[in-house]
Order: sequence, then C-alpha cells, then structure tokens
Amino acid sequence: MYVKFAAAALALSAAVPAFAADALMTRPIEAASIATEDLNLVAYYVPLGDEGYAVTAVWLADGEAEPRRMTMRLESGDAVTFSLPGHLDTRFTFARHDEVVRVTSTPVVTKFEAASPLRPAPSQFPPPTWAGLAPAHFCACVRTGRARRTGSGRRLRRRR
Repeated sequence: MYVKFAAAALALSAAVPAFAADALMTRPIEAASIATEDLNLVAYYVPLGDEGYAVTAVWLADGEAEPRRMTMRLESGDAVTFSLPGHLDTRFTFARHDEVVRVTSTPVVTKFEAASPLRPAPSQFPPPTWAGLAPAHFCACVRTGRARRTGSGRRLRRRR
C-alpha cells in the first residue's frame, strides 16, 4: 500500500509544473534572489541621478563556472520580460513601481504541456500506419487530369 502511494505521489510531482517565484527590492543595494531548478539569480538596484534605477542581475546556471551579469535601466512604471540565454523554459520579469523593484520568474508552458501534463512526449506516439488501406482507396486530384479510383476499384473518367 505504501509503495503504491509513494509511486502515485512521485508521478504527480513530476507532472506538476514549477511554480513562479517572486522577490521584492525596496531599498538600494538590497539584493533579492530567485532559484529555479537549474539557475540561481541575484538582483539589486542602484538609483541614478535622473529618477532611474540601474538594476543589475547576476545569474549562475548549474554546470557553469562563471556567473553572467546583465544591467538594465528602469524608471517608475517600467517592466521588462525575457528569458535568459540557454534557459528558455523560464521567463523573468523585472518591474519597477515607484520605490519598489519586483523580480518574478514564471515557467514557460508550451501548448503541448498545457493540453495535458500527463501526456507522453510527441516522439513517444507511434507513427500512423497505412498498411490496412489498399491502393484503390487513394484518389488523385481530378483537376490534374489523372484518373482516380474509388473504393470499389472502378476507374472514373476525367471531368471536363
């Protein structure tokens, strides 16, 4: 009984997509961090003299030796959404509202995943088989002047 329950819990946890993460920065140089399955991101901002904020994000992916850095300018009301290079399965949004900068990570859901999270990948579907159909079942286009056959095997004349 316990083994069946554990197997069901494991199957359901694998089917549930990752949840969005959210981090707020309310003061300059106050760092906020977001961790996904294969990526750790730390962001902070520095006020500029002209009402803008210079927001810096530094991230390190699993298996990489050197962290990467990106800087953007945000004014009040600005928002930027993008995916990081090599990590197209997560969308990051940097948004500023007055004195607060919010960083959000959201998993990108493909149409296939949205249809059914428990469906197998498309490569696991068997290819269609046409072995049960006889050649007489196929029809050529009448406008090209080629003859066509019906299911009975009779040859039809070309239409004019």
